[in-house]
Amino acid sequence: MGVDTKHPQYIDAEPIWERLLHTFEGQDVIKDQSIVYLRPTDSMTKRGALSKQGDGWEEYLRYKERAQFPEFVSEAIGHLLGVMHRKEPEITLPAKMESLRENASPDGSGLEALLRRINKNQILYGRYGLLLDISEDNPVPYIVGYIARDIINWDSDRSLVVLDESSQERDNFEWKDIEQYLVLELEDGEYKVATHRIGDEDLPPEVTPMLQGKPFDQIPFVFVNAGDLTTDIDKSPMEPLSNQTLNIYRGEADYRQGLHMQGQSTLVIIGVDDDDAEVEVGAGAVIYTPTDAKFIGVDPTGLPEMRQSVENDRSVAVSMGAKLLDPDNEGSRASGDALRTRVSAHTANLARIALTGAEALQDILRMAAVAMGEDPEEVKVEPNIDFVDSGMSGKDLADLMLSKSMGAPLSQASIHKKMAQGDLTTLTFEEEQALVEEDGVLPGNEEESNADNE
Repeated sequence: MGVDTKHPQYIDAEPIWERLLHTFEGQDVIKDQSIVYLRPTDSMTKRGALSKQGDGWEEYLRYKERAQFPEFVSEAIGHLLGVMHRKEPEITLPAKMESLRENASPDGSGLEALLRRINKNQILYGRYGLLLDISEDNPVPYIVGYIARDIINWDSDRSLVVLDESSQERDNFEWKDIEQYLVLELEDGEYKVATHRIGDEDLPPEVTPMLQGKPFDQIPFVFVNAGDLTTDIDKSPMEPLSNQTLNIYRGEADYRQGLHMQGQSTLVIIGVDDDDAEVEVGAGAVIYTPTDAKFIGVDPTGLPEMRQSVENDRSVAVSMGAKLLDPDNEGSRASGDALRTRVSAHTANLARIALTGAEALQDILRMAAVAMGEDPEEVKVEPNIDFVDSGMSGKDLADLMLSKSMGAPLSQASIHKKMAQGDLTTLTFEEEQALVEEDGVLPGNEEESNADNE
């Protein structure tokens, strides 16, 4: 077994991750996979489609071209990330670590962008990894992210992590594929790192990163799943939607094939016997028989059912993904509290993802704090889990004021508190009152003002 050996869980999950990636990347990638996701019909197969030759293959290419693949996975992830990051996370750092806020990774991404990347991979793959790149030459360590397919092997006791760092390197004007692996090990309580490049034995031997003259006592790597930080692979939240988009794609292909065939009537001339004519179907084709002449076509009886089936599959996909938080677009009509109540059951998993991603970022930042000689308890990452825009509208405020005028026991302070919660003001009650006094008595408050004066 070599350094490129894969964990048994990885082997099981790899084809699922590949399918998730393809459905996320969309129609062009899905169609490039040809028969992997869309099998030819029996008649196409009999005429050479699987061997990619003959009339069967040509017909399959047209069959695939007419089919439409729905981009629900990418739309859903974009929508969910937008909801999760509707408000910025609250990240607290020691002063010495403040530079990480805007520059935390080798590509220059800040912590908020890194958290967004973590959440994206949690939703798409249900898996991500964070490595703290420790070096005595660099007083501020970097955080390096690894997608699910790059974390190829590990031990449940966290004494081993193997990362696939294969890439392309430029040699003059030519780009070459490089197969390379990073091995992180904990040996006798000390963290060690070794780089293995296949075909190159000149790489430096295993090194022990030192922190303030001492070795690190753990592998500074955090596993991030959809709902926990364990080493075991978690199921992707997008897997059901990904599978459903492929169901829609196949149904679309059959339905559009039926529509195509419905519009391709064949002329049958009965009364002319042409034994040498090849049998063809579709517009422009002619079939000769001993008597009579007429057009024949595909029976359209099943087309409405096929269309309804595709529409039903699309409705299911919509409920899974892009319209998860507001499926019937009632958000503009419901009050903030009502909307929050209506969608709370649907956002439980999203909140779990957000909290887990923030915990992972907090863990890796606390490792960085230890590496920099700072107090790790000063590091805190609090994600946004207020997924519903519950801002107070003018109508909401008018309803409160009307209720007060009709005798509801509402003080000005209570109404102001509701306004602050609904993002109608950022001022304190005292600041707001001071401005009111500068501006004069507001309409509708004359009686209260007179009572105060008395």
